[in-house]
Amino acid sequence: MDPRLQHPFTCVIAGPTQCGKTVFLYKLLTTLNEVIKDPPEVILWFYGEYQPLYDKLATALAKEPPTVRVLPETQSKPSLGDNVSRDIQQKAVENEVLNSVPKALRNKAVQLLHKITSSDGIVDWNGKGELAVNERAIKGSNMVDLINDALRKRKSLKPIGTKDFSKALAKLNVPHELIGNPDRWQEMTKLLNPADSEITDLPELPESLPDDEELYGAAYHLPSKKQKTLSVRPKTRKKAIRWEKY
Repeated sequence: MDPRLQHPFTCVIAGPTQCGKTVFLYKLLTTLNEVIKDPPEVILWFYGEYQPLYDKLATALAKEPPTVRVLPETQSKPSLGDNVSRDIQQKAVENEVLNSVPKALRNKAVQLLHKITSSDGIVDWNGKGELAVNERAIKGSNMVDLINDALRKRKSLKPIGTKDFSKALAKLNVPHELIGNPDRWQEMTKLLNPADSEITDLPELPESLPDDEELYGAAYHLPSKKQKTLSVRPKTRKKAIRWEKY
């Protein structure tokens, strides 16, 4: 039985930083014929930022290394360092939020954070923890204060950026169940549907109502209240006169 891997196959190399993944990949490439039966002729790298490393690996390979090609559409992807830095900042704010809310509200805080982080940039925060709506940072705001304010009503003053945060949550269709502050829910409703919260653009009433002649013509008059009352009274029958006989 041939112990070599049969192409095509799937191989996932995973592990913490500096655990030897790169060394394993190098050894795999240098011993393709020994490890893989019918090894591939072309290897595609999916991230352009790794290209210098792959170039070094290719140089160190045998006399006839496999062809290495980078997919062009992946060249514009952000670097690995940027992604790691962003994840660290995001996790730091999430942990700060969860540590600041009461235990009874942590489940709702987790759901609200999930809504925010999966909003495709509609609402987010920057490295300072400031609110960012559509990639526009609200200076002086703080996501910890804003999320706590949305979860429950407090005696403290409204945090900076409350209106922008409420409007963003309304656009995300955040359920009422996650908004424990009634003032904030009312604000979300007004910002998203102003016509539903206030009656506006009503037609103006005339200064004086038209009289009967203007409505129905000069020959027509509505009966007065007295006439209406008389018209509905039943007619009384006159008593018959009885003649006495002499």
